[in-house]
Amino acid sequence: MSLGRIASTSLVVASFLSTPAVRADEGPRGRHSAAELGLVPVGGYVRIQLPERPRPMLAEATPTVLFLNRDGGAYTGAWTDDSVTNQSSILSWDVEMPEYPYGDASWNQVLECMRDLYADFNVEVTDEDPGDTPHVEVVVSGHPSDIGMQEGVGGIAPMACQPVPNAIAYAFPETYGDYPQGICEAAGQESAHAFGLDHEFLCEDVMTYLFDCQVPKSFIDADAPCGEFSERACSCGGDTQNSYQFLLSVLGPAENNEPPSVVITGPEDGDEVSAGFTVSATASDDGAIDHLELWIDSQPVVTRQSEPWEFSAPDDIAEGDHEVEVLAFDDRGASASALVIVEVTADGGRDGGDRRSRGGCSAGGGNAGGLDAVAAVLALLFVCGSRRARRARDVE
Repeated sequence: MSLGRIASTSLVVASFLSTPAVRADEGPRGRHSAAELGLVPVGGYVRIQLPERPRPMLAEATPTVLFLNRDGGAYTGAWTDDSVTNQSSILSWDVEMPEYPYGDASWNQVLECMRDLYADFNVEVTDEDPGDTPHVEVVVSGHPSDIGMQEGVGGIAPMACQPVPNAIAYAFPETYGDYPQGICEAAGQESAHAFGLDHEFLCEDVMTYLFDCQVPKSFIDADAPCGEFSERACSCGGDTQNSYQFLLSVLGPAENNEPPSVVITGPEDGDEVSAGFTVSATASDDGAIDHLELWIDSQPVVTRQSEPWEFSAPDDIAEGDHEVEVLAFDDRGASASALVIVEVTADGGRDGGDRRSRGGCSAGGGNAGGLDAVAAVLALLFVCGSRRARRARDVE
């Protein structure tokens, strides 16, 4: 892989921008920061092709390990990435990366910022080498010239529109000077490229090239156009990208995110109801409820995005027993459900709201006498016993 290929396919050249957007600290090792050159740091990615296979379901696995390497080290150029053995698809030759140059206090700010950035996702951000454990690595050290890239480049990563297994990305602190927030945002963008995200034309999002946004960047839960300095179609398809929802889909929500609670308040389990009956529910969460879904007999019926949480069953639902389930989803992807079983009847239990657990039979007096009265009572008891037995089996 040549560096010419990298430059032509993945980077927007920074030298056309002149603004003191970052602090003008003197760079270590005699290298110039972007601010010293009057440039705005920009990152980039190299599109790579993974073997054909379904997207990994990382959300069902243990937390994804994201290793921020401040110590540098030896890396070998390769066609595929392997963070365990330090093989990097970005490199065309072997390199020795230096240590993070700005000391512990600066580094701790970078680390804390990255943990905040990924706090909503099932990711373990660490600066301790995971060794043989599969992980995505961001080498947070050095200068772009260390790997043959031009001044002003803030970082580089492989990108495949889905997570790259054991990817190695780079964020160059010497481009930023001792500016932990900028270094963190560079590491955040490059790691997210490795998870499959494109650039966004949204100033507040980590995936942007835009600057002077007046707020720390984060992964924004909004559909935004892709692009660097102007809008363009997204590399992975479509006209927009939602960085927050994409990361939720491939990483899953943070483990400390409690699932919501949901209760069906009507009908109750065992109720007899008419076709088109109303289902009411309540839901709560430690964050925010995103939406509720009504399912009947394991089939989706309707979704509501806001309260009141009331749903209507189909008017043409068949008579008989049905499973009624309400699923609640919070704004970070966790879910919970509640279920009742009801019986749809022609009259919907209008004569007293018959509920299967009650039995619904009584033997009252009348004008019949003698053997006719006895026979009537015995017949009624037989019918009631049969009904109770059938309903008991249904509930089981």
